[in-house]
Amino acid sequence: MFEITLTGSPYERGVQQGKAYNQELRKLADAVPTWLGNMTPARVTEIQDRMVIFLRESFPEMISELEGIAFGSGLSFDTICTVNFVSAISALNGCTNMISLNAVPGPILAKTSDIGEDYKFYAIQKVHPENGMAYLAVGWAGCLWAEVGINAAGLAVGQSSGPTQIGQNGAGLPTLEYPRYILERCRNVNEAITFCKQTPMAGKGLNIAVVDAAGEGVIIEKSGTAIAIRYPTLEKSNKGLGAAQESVYCANVFLENEMQGFKELSIPDLPSLTDNSLLRLEIVDRFLKQNPNPTIQSIETLLQTPLLGQGLCQQEYTPLLTHFAYILLPQQRKMILYEGVAEKKLVQKEYFI
Repeated sequence: MFEITLTGSPYERGVQQGKAYNQELRKLADAVPTWLGNMTPARVTEIQDRMVIFLRESFPEMISELEGIAFGSGLSFDTICTVNFVSAISALNGCTNMISLNAVPGPILAKTSDIGEDYKFYAIQKVHPENGMAYLAVGWAGCLWAEVGINAAGLAVGQSSGPTQIGQNGAGLPTLEYPRYILERCRNVNEAITFCKQTPMAGKGLNIAVVDAAGEGVIIEKSGTAIAIRYPTLEKSNKGLGAAQESVYCANVFLENEMQGFKELSIPDLPSLTDNSLLRLEIVDRFLKQNPNPTIQSIETLLQTPLLGQGLCQQEYTPLLTHFAYILLPQQRKMILYEGVAEKKLVQKEYFI
């Protein structure tokens, strides 16, 4: 995984990324048609233009950073936007998130990155904004989105792709840029919930796992203008998948009643992403019932054990392999990264913010 430290104004940070990842951005731009599938260029432009209009009005600093990336890389602004927004316009799907508030080291977020060949472009950013909180974020090189991260206030965020609210027109914060802005603007779970209630999402939906240093944790189901919040249960119960005692978790389906009826996600060659997601949810539920106070070691085993062996490591389908896994510790402002999980070539690294 690439690593970069970004400092200064949004534009300056963009220029730094563009210069550092010029070649990677060009390769990503060449690969965009693969992810867009049958979507016509005219439709892509229509949706992307609405996203840009929304960002200019509501998140102008993102436009500045995108312009900086374009300048630093020598690519056009439109090309940089397409690379940054492709995960919202089309769907790059996968990932599991689990929050345990009763873990032995304190509140914890565990996550997998179940992805395809784009794993070659993943980067961890250590961001020190000119104004705002410092944070760590993982996403594509040269992009402004965050699949997982933690900020200096001790707020950890992870996401799993979710179903798409039908009838969107592209006006909103693009999908994977969403968690990054939670990291930039929010200090705790309550602030993250407020941000999500106030801000429309453009593109596919997300299950957003959020946990803070004070021991609050939730799953935010978000798509378009729709939102639902799932909380941990306070005691042992059999209320169904998605929550356990002092724990809450998600995969690639929505579980809350108000989030049903949306367009489900799919992955080529995978018979059913919904069935795959439900299996992972059942595995997490069983793990939490057997480990009400999980240790880092027990969570590592869960993340690295193959799915067919009843862990969360996906090894069966090339577009859905667990290339990376993460454990985030809000009270320690710490992220543990596990590379090469599916390949069984494990490399472990630790980062602090």
